[in-house]
Amino acid sequence: MKIDITDDGAVSVCGTDMEKMDEAVEMIQTIVTDFAEGQVFAGKVVSIKEFGAFIEFAPGKEGMVHISRIAKERINKVEDVLHLGDEVKVVCLGKDKMGRMSFSIKDCAQN
Repeated sequence: MKIDITDDGAVSVCGTDMEKMDEAVEMIQTIVTDFAEGQVFAGKVVSIKEFGAFIEFAPGKEGMVHISRIAKERINKVEDVLHLGDEVKVVCLGKDKMGRMSFSIKDCAQN
């Protein structure tokens, strides 16, 4: 597979394995998306802190789920619900005051 990016920002994906090309296009679209409130993502727990968990929702892109947004009921410790490597579905709440992505697990319809 080959991915080319021109000087004007156009991206082309070429290859013989359609499934792999589709995966590459999906990753590229996720990376360049302007993330908006209400978007739902699947992500992986990459860091756990006392105040919440950091979720990688795209290659090299992370956002935080505050402890109050992890479960509908009150939890005492993040580790009571989440563990490193867990795959979770999150809904984007927008950017926080510092410009970082903020997410919620409890407000996302889990399938």
